[in-house]
Amino acid sequence: MVEASSDALADTANGEPKVLRVSLADKVHNARSFLQDLPKPDVVESVRSRFSRPLERTPWYCVSLADKFRQRLPSQLADEVHTIVEALDRA
Repeated sequence: MVEASSDALADTANGEPKVLRVSLADKVHNARSFLQDLPKPDVVESVRSRFSRPLERTPWYCVSLADKFRQRLPSQLADEVHTIVEALDRA
């Protein structure tokens, strides 16, 4: 399930619920961590360098992914990742 939920392989439009839940949990953890580290510029730059997408497309990608989670797995976690991603996009 973890391999199936990697960014390169995950299909949030058609993925099965258990794979989507693992992927959502991973995204929530990542978003929470990134939000917590936002006031630390050296940490933020280090984290951003790990994204597989170009930096200028990262906010769009994250918001799109959060929207898909809310559609496919309506839940408190899906709402939370969406809220955090929007906050990060505004930062």
